[in-house]
Amino acid sequence: MMGKFRLLFGFIIFLLLGRIYAQNTSNNNNENIEFQLALNLYESAQYSDALQLFDKIINSSQPTPETTISILFKGKTFLKLKKYDDTEKVLKEFIQVYPGSKYVNESWIVLTKTELLQNNYFQAFEDLLSVIKTTDSKYYLNYAKKNAGKIALNYLKPGQLKIINDSTLNQKLKPILKQSFLLGKCI
Repeated sequence: MMGKFRLLFGFIIFLLLGRIYAQNTSNNNNENIEFQLALNLYESAQYSDALQLFDKIINSSQPTPETTISILFKGKTFLKLKKYDDTEKVLKEFIQVYPGSKYVNESWIVLTKTELLQNNYFQAFEDLLSVIKTTDSKYYLNYAKKNAGKIALNYLKPGQLKIINDSTLNQKLKPILKQSFLLGKCI
């Protein structure tokens, strides 16, 4: 009798665990489908609808792979809606909470674009320096170097470059800043 009870109890536990696993897998698939739908809405310029779905994914009970990319796209959506303060808030929080995310470089770039659209060239330059300091990606490193040089040449004053140069201890930035000084004719 005790053996049948154990067998029945084990079978019930097995069924419950299988159901929980299936439910978690189903939730992940649903979020993936919701993310694809949100992305399609974003790409078809239906930003308000996309924003609602990105928020739903972000606020779900369990973080999934779609959570971090949804936060990035929430920031991008705010940028498309020209809600610059919201863009900055979302992306700065993302960078702070998920500094090791594979989307952090893209977040810095979107943040830079936001700063440029507001004519905040000094902050945009500093955002690009943050990419240069932290990235392991050659693509983002080259992008940041190129655009930091353009900002330095076209928008920054020599005194602004000097402030950044004097305050940085990061050896990875020194050659970029030296180049920026040359571009800004600050030597």
